[in-house]
Amino acid sequence: MYGTSLKITPTLNGFETSGPLSARFGLHPKGPQKPDPSPAGWSWDGAELDAWTDRLGFVPVFYGVIPHDRSLVVGNNPLDMIELGVSRAADDRAIAAFLRLGYFLGEDTPFQHMRALPPGGRLRWSGQEPRVSGGHLPTPESERQPASRDDAMDQYIELFRAAIQYRLPGDDGYLLPLTGGRDSRHILLELLRQGRPPERCLTVRPHPGARIDEAGFAAELAERFGLQHVSVVPKRPMIACEFVKNRHTGLLTDEGPWAMMLRDHIAQAHPGSTRLAYDGIAGDSLSASTFLTPARDAMYRSRDFDGIIASLTPLTAQESAIQSMLPRSLQDRLGYAVARERMIDELERHTEAANPFGMFIFWNRTRREIALVPHLLMQGVCDFHTPFLDDDLFDFLSGLNVQKFRLDGGLHQDVIDRAYPEAKNIPYFQKGMGRAGRLPAGAIELLRAIPQLIAWQLRHDPQHASLTVRWAATRLTDRNATRTAPRRMVQYFAHLLSIASFDRETT
Repeated sequence: MYGTSLKITPTLNGFETSGPLSARFGLHPKGPQKPDPSPAGWSWDGAELDAWTDRLGFVPVFYGVIPHDRSLVVGNNPLDMIELGVSRAADDRAIAAFLRLGYFLGEDTPFQHMRALPPGGRLRWSGQEPRVSGGHLPTPESERQPASRDDAMDQYIELFRAAIQYRLPGDDGYLLPLTGGRDSRHILLELLRQGRPPERCLTVRPHPGARIDEAGFAAELAERFGLQHVSVVPKRPMIACEFVKNRHTGLLTDEGPWAMMLRDHIAQAHPGSTRLAYDGIAGDSLSASTFLTPARDAMYRSRDFDGIIASLTPLTAQESAIQSMLPRSLQDRLGYAVARERMIDELERHTEAANPFGMFIFWNRTRREIALVPHLLMQGVCDFHTPFLDDDLFDFLSGLNVQKFRLDGGLHQDVIDRAYPEAKNIPYFQKGMGRAGRLPAGAIELLRAIPQLIAWQLRHDPQHASLTVRWAATRLTDRNATRTAPRRMVQYFAHLLSIASFDRETT
């Protein structure tokens, strides 16, 4: 078991249970922001199950009903729940969209009969149909906009300082995963300002062949302030990281192999303990968003959903490359038309937001994919504070006027420069320097990755090895094989193989 799950089955004499009757996930800030005993979890009192997740739905809790015996399963890892009896049948619409985007939408999972609790979700069940409440928050433009950009920056600075103050570490210290970007730097600089330096900063180095490496940027920042910095080097092969990550994250994300290396390092350095850490999740998507452009904002406001989809799907893989991964029996079931329908349904949900494209990314990519690293993959190794998800800070940033404060993409950078002038000249990693976590396109990289994939299949899942060999032969003889980065293609094929091992119908 890679997570925590509970199965409750009605019987003639009451109920039978398998798993912990109560569970708690996530950390609360010290400020009086929420009344719940923890951001997410459940409690079974012998007659009624009460399960919940946090206001923004970032701490995952899933549920599924088993019709034949009216059991209910609740947990935080879908694959553990499958092992307790939830149907393995695949959700074709959800998987089709995943293959084009790299993350699941709304409350989807890879499985038809399993759902995530929505933001602010609450589930109550006493043997009949589960009653589920909650949903993504409306984020209209705030009626009280900052008077100027300077005013917006000052409010951001003060709200973030309060968010960190609510989440200061105790006497046991903390670890800080540090990248070359803005989010983790903002956290570090504010913790230093409040007199709480980390025990050490950690940066994951990429597997051999990657075109970028952010460790040098993070190390320079740490050195400037006299902090210990550790570069974490890969010890598992890339393919091993993919398959193990898939298991830890319940097949819910194409990202996270780097976090497997971080998890391995911390678990080895601190065996048997759970360390406090900080994660900068949502700093980018709430401040500006790498994905937010004037063109996408305009397309969303004019409801040009096909234009938005066309601008997003090439970021993962070319359609021809996706089709090459699929057996003929799945090419219609998981085809582009199926994915398009599901994506448009989700895009429709965010049209009334102040920042519709940004909130589509926030509620889906950030919440359903990026959040799995601190709240699922690192479970049992680190407990994470996530200060950018502070209630007051979220309400402020999500309600900002897009055209006035966001579209130039510089708000977060300007806030950091104003609040911490002592760090202003320390360089950041920039997107143009390469693609984090992606091997360069080319036949050489394909030749490196595919043997790892086949070897893993022969060792761990031999019944699908022939499928892997057939796909590899197709990719190696396809002149267009290198148009999509080989690591991305191998990631996706590994994901499909993992799904196939749980849904026998797909093979």
